[in-house]
Parts: sequence; structure tokens; C-alpha cells
Amino acid sequence: MSLFRVVILLLFPVMATAESPNSVPLAQPSEKIRVLIVDGFGNHDWQRNTSLLMGLLATHPEFCCDVSTAPARDTDPAHAT
Repeated sequence: MSLFRVVILLLFPVMATAESPNSVPLAQPSEKIRVLIVDGFGNHDWQRNTSLLMGLLATHPEFCCDVSTAPARDTDPAHAT
């Protein structure tokens, strides 16, 4: 194996874990990650999917999850708000 390949193989784990200057800092352990699920429309079983997503996110204390359900019709009074 060439010396170049050995150097690359040894440096790859170091380069993979290094932060770039433009990287977004990770959330602090005390901060909750806010998640918004927008549902209520589409040709899929959105009620079931929302329930599954909420169940998955509820098992992780670092997530704070909210749901926004779209009104059924444009004439619904909730649509204006």
C-alpha cells in the first residue's frame, strides 16, 4: 500500500470529526429541539402518520413537538386565522 493511501486512511477519521468554520452548532443538551408537524391535508392517512410521529418524538426528551392541523375547507373559519 502506498504511503499516500496510508496517510489518507489515518487522517480520514480526524477530518470526518472536525468542525468546519461554517458548521451549525449542535443544540445544547438543555435546549429542546422544536418540531412542528403540519397535517390535515393530502391523499394519505395523515391522522395515523401524525400519531406515529408524535409517538416516536415523545420517546426522546430532547424534542418539543407541536401539531398544526390544516382546516378541512377554505370556508372553515379557522382557515382565516
